[in-house]
Amino acid sequence: MADVCTSYSLALAVEDLLPVAFGAVGYWYLSRRAADSLPEVATPVRIAGLLLVVGSFVAGPLRKVLVVAEGSTTCFPALQTPFFSVLPACFGIIAWALWSLRKGRVVPVWPFALMAALGVIAALARDNRSLLLAFGGLLAVVAAVNGAILAWREGARWASVAFTVNGLGTLALPAIGTSAGVSDVTAQWLAQGINTISQAAFAFGCYRLFTEHGRLPATTSGEVT
Repeated sequence: MADVCTSYSLALAVEDLLPVAFGAVGYWYLSRRAADSLPEVATPVRIAGLLLVVGSFVAGPLRKVLVVAEGSTTCFPALQTPFFSVLPACFGIIAWALWSLRKGRVVPVWPFALMAALGVIAALARDNRSLLLAFGGLLAVVAAVNGAILAWREGARWASVAFTVNGLGTLALPAIGTSAGVSDVTAQWLAQGINTISQAAFAFGCYRLFTEHGRLPATTSGEVT
């Protein structure tokens, strides 16, 4: 199979800025929603969001621009390592935050921390960083499910649909990434297109969670148990 780097182009690298930007918008509005109702989770969301945005920028568009500049002679895998390493922990925090918002109280963080730790341990034990993507993706889906439930409960129907799209897009990406044609330009555009749509949906869902929250009576926001 051809080196996946050979199919990169400057246009592909530039397009990869879109999901990074949409992700940043989503984490920002999620942190603002958390600050309104559960301030305890707002700062962890900001930290996780910052790490994901910086990491995805370095591992995505910046790395691809360097690949194009070097004429596809190297993939610069070292630029992906930090992003892959923080994926489980950061998406664990996002999932924990959305689960807490859904419940209306700060839920125990240890199940999410345990899942993230298992991802790191498995990746180290098998010397396979794709396991970091797998565990990070699983926690991202957990976050999307909780976002969809919370949005639906608060009457933000389109936000619920958006989180559902985000979850489905997250599930679709591994299948494309492991396909035999992953080095093909069409496959890469498809993967990036799905990722862009998925992140745009996440941004919209988080934006609506924030804007709709201020219009709700206190008794209908979250599930206080």
